[in-house]
Formats: sequence, C-alpha cells, structure tokens
Amino acid sequence: MIACIPSKVARKTNLNDEYLRVIAFWAMLLDHHAYLNLEPNINYFILRIIGRLAAPIFFYLLVKGWKRSRNVKKYFFRLVFWGFISQAVLFFLNIEHAVNILLSMAVALVMLESCQKLGWYWIIFYCICAEILNLESGFYGILMCFIFGFLKGRILGLSLVLVNIFAVVIGYFSVIQLFSLLSLLLIKSEFKNRLIDGFIIKIPKIFWYLIYPLQWILIYII
Repeated sequence: MIACIPSKVARKTNLNDEYLRVIAFWAMLLDHHAYLNLEPNINYFILRIIGRLAAPIFFYLLVKGWKRSRNVKKYFFRLVFWGFISQAVLFFLNIEHAVNILLSMAVALVMLESCQKLGWYWIIFYCICAEILNLESGFYGILMCFIFGFLKGRILGLSLVLVNIFAVVIGYFSVIQLFSLLSLLLIKSEFKNRLIDGFIIKIPKIFWYLIYPLQWILIYII
C-alpha cells in the first residue's frame, strides 16, 4: 500500500530516499525504452542521456541500504532472487543484455563487505570479477559503490568525476556517460537532507524489486 507521510516525519525515517528511487526508476525506464524501441536519433539520445541518471543513484542507495541493514545476508539473497528472475525474463524475451543490475548490485554488496572486513585492495578482485561475469556497468559499478561506501567529502566527489571520465576516455562508455554526473547534484541535495515541502510517498520495498523484471516485459510489449 502506498502511503503519504508528512515531510517532518520523513526526515526522521529517511523516506526521502523514495524521491531518489522514483527519479532513478523513471530514468531507467526511459533509457531501456530507447535501448529496445528507438533508432539512433535525437529522441533516442535524449532518453539515453536522461537514463544516465539512474545507475549512480541506484548504487548510492545500495550503499546506503548496506550501511543501515541489520541483515546483509538477507539483503544479498533478496537481490540475487530478483536478479535471477529478471535475467530469466531477459532470456525468454530474447533481449540481448549484460547480467542485470540487480545481480551487479549483489556482487557490489559482497565487495563492500569484503573491503570493510578484509581490506580495500579487494576492490581490484571484484572489478576483475565484474568484467569476467559481464555484469551490467562492469567495473564502473563496483568502483562507484566502493567510492560511495568508503570515501567522504571532496575526495568522494572528485573520485566519482574521475571514474566517469576514465570510463569514457578508455572507450568503456560513450561520451553521454558524463551526463551521469548530473545525478550527483540530486545525491548531494539528499546528503544535506533537503526535502520538498509537503508530502512524500512511501512505496513498499517489494515494488522496487518487482518492477525491474516487469518493466522489461512492458517495454517489450509496447
């Protein structure tokens, strides 16, 4: 059930995360629509540029959830469960796609635990694994989660910028990937806990897992 909660309460319950999830979801939906249904034209590139906002926000929310989680194993298996369902949907729809973002986030979650308990150098191992396993976002997603998880302040911001520039320079992504840096403005405002006055919508957690495979079906049908 979707509930509306006054913003003063939202400040205490961290429900402002929902704003970021909604933005990331619509950015992802538009990106996937362009990926599957549009020819390379102006509309295609506009939607793909908007889509660049999604991944950094999802990675940031993953790290935030990891820091708050009382049961990381349960969090991990939930990502794996819905990730395999999503991968099955992609397979049956015959959509060529890397190993989906939910499974990528599951690997990133293990990376965060490993780096926290065993040392930061494990990031190298997981970046290599991301490429071998053909994870969506590859080493880029792993590095983004590491930065959100363990760096702070200006070093965090500078590192995110450098990772994006590096990925473009080596040809891992096209130049439109640089538009993903705009998502940092949304994340920065969330860091400062600025909320839109009025009400915030709290959506059940399962929706965000279920919607990922369902959006592929919807886009495929359209």
